[in-house]
This record gives sequence, structure tokens and C-alpha cells, in this order.
Amino acid sequence: MHDPTSVMAEIDTCARLVKDWGRVVELAQRHRVAAVILPQFEDLADRGAVQSDVVEEIRGAAFSDIAVTARLRVALKEILSALGESSVDVIVLKGAALSSLIYDDQSVRPSDDIDLLCKEDSYERVWDILVKLGYETDDSPSLPHRHSQEETYFERHFYHPDGFVHVELHVDDSIKTGVRPQLAASQWTRVRSIQIDGSPALMLGLEDQVVMLSVHLHRHGFNRLMWFKDIDLLLRRYGDDLDWEMVLDLARRESVGPSLWYTFRFLREMLDTPVPEEAMSALKPGRLVLWTYNAIWPEAGVLDLRGRPKRRALQFSIHESWRGTIPSLLLMGRRREKIGILLRRLLRFRGPDRA
Repeated sequence: MHDPTSVMAEIDTCARLVKDWGRVVELAQRHRVAAVILPQFEDLADRGAVQSDVVEEIRGAAFSDIAVTARLRVALKEILSALGESSVDVIVLKGAALSSLIYDDQSVRPSDDIDLLCKEDSYERVWDILVKLGYETDDSPSLPHRHSQEETYFERHFYHPDGFVHVELHVDDSIKTGVRPQLAASQWTRVRSIQIDGSPALMLGLEDQVVMLSVHLHRHGFNRLMWFKDIDLLLRRYGDDLDWEMVLDLARRESVGPSLWYTFRFLREMLDTPVPEEAMSALKPGRLVLWTYNAIWPEAGVLDLRGRPKRRALQFSIHESWRGTIPSLLLMGRRREKIGILLRRLLRFRGPDRA
């Protein structure tokens, strides 16, 4: 554990060396950490290490994020209440769940939307409740037909007419690799009960949470510091409670071990996040995967907070032709299932009279 006084002194030293404060403000806004760092910037201003106008820009960005997040939390509370009255369970994913679990001040963790996970057999009821609450969607109240058990359902989108609230509804799939998760059912047996603004809610179990957040960060090209900090705080606060063998098992079954290893590697470099060496050794991919990943997501760019754009390589999607299939086949696992999906689609497209 780092001494807060010595850490603040180090931040003070670094602040006095900064030449481009506009760049610092831009990074804080882009990486959605303004509310998190605002107290430190106010302290730096008191020390004379930062100009007051810089602090005002950080404060403005922080208050903007807090206002958006507050509106989303009000909407989430209404949704959870309506679902609860109908005895429909959903899992709250990402921002809202994490802010209640790992942040002392829940308002500092910004959110852009509301992410919910439901079971396949409760989708129509959730759809109906959201529509009754006034949300609009282009998605059907019935899920599309799956031509194989390996196919997954992609998220459904709901928008409130006020223009501020967007709900992403995930069906059985929390990691979004494009193939139906092997543990879609068992993840519900590991959920944790939490309170979000006084409303009872469910979140993923700690081990599922680590896997989901790591894959999510990788899928988005490691392009947001806030998402790194989520995992860092989760591991610092609950690392002793984590069943690392289960984390490794989940990663192996979903074939996302390289995503976790790469994420943990950056976390160690950037935030000195405590990740067991045994887990790193077990997750480490082969040389070819390492070389490929570093070519697509260069270490220097990620550590310099430049990240990379969202890549299709992690998400298998037959609806996007080769762009949505070939990269995932080459870079990710579960190739047998993906090839099976492609072959079934191809045979169905050709039809029996063309076989």
C-alpha cells in the first residue's frame, strides 16, 4: 500500500514539470477520469502546482459527467423497481454496479448508458417492461431464431424519448465475443446482491466480473483509463476473496485467456495492480499471439494513454462478412464453434437444391 502523503508529493513534482496542461485536460475528459482526479487537482492548486483555470476545466468536466450519471441512476432505479414488481431478474453490468461496489463516492464513476443482462427466457418480459416505461426500440419483442446453440444474441438497444437514457440489454452474453458463452447459465449461480441508490440489484460474481471487464477493455482497444481503474480497484479491494482458479477456468472455457493476460500486463505497468504471478504464468499466450497482439495493440501506445480504436478481432459476427469473422477466427479461440456457425450458414444459404 502506497503512503498517500508520498504519492501526493510525487504528483506535485510531476505537475510542476507539465508543459501542456491542455493535453492533460483533454486526456482527463477522454478517459472519463475528471471526477476521480478533481480532489487531487484542487490540492495541487492549493500548493501552487496547478493554475486555477486548469482546475476549473477539470471541475467542469467532472460535474458534466456527474450530472449525466445521476440522470442514468434515476432511470436505472425506475427500471429495477418495475422489474422487481414483476419478479424479473436482471444483472446490472459495468458502471452502475461497479460504482456501488468499489468506489467510496459512487458519483465519480461516470456512465454513458445502462447495461443490463437478462436470461433468454425473460427477454420478452424485460422488453415489455421497458416499452411500458416509455423506452423506444427498433428491436423486436421476440428474439431472432438461432440456427445453432453456438450462436449468441447481440445486445438490444432501448432509448428514452428525453434523449439522455440509453439501455443496452444483453441476453445471456456478458462478454460479447460473438459466440454463446459456455457459462451463460452458471453465471447466474454466482451473482452478488448489491444496493444501487437503495434499490436491490444483482451484479456478476467477482470472478465473472474480472473476465467480463478484461474482455470489454480489450475489445475497446484499451482506450479508456477509467476502465483500467475499474479492474485495478476491483483487484485491490477483493483480490483476497477472488478464486483465481475459477478466473482461470472461466477464461479457458471462453478462450479469452490472452485478453486477460494482456489486460493484466498493462494494469501492472500502469497502476502497479496486484495480479498473482501464478495467474500471469497460467494465462500467458504463445509467442505468435503475443507478437500479433502487440502489433495490433502496441504496448507503447496503450501505456501512453493513446489506446487503439475498437477492433473487430475479438467479436465474431457473421452479419459483417469477412470483417466480422476472419480476424476473430485467427486471433481468438473457440474456432470449432465459429467454423460450425459459418458452415451451417453457408449450407442454409446454398439451399438443398444447390448442394
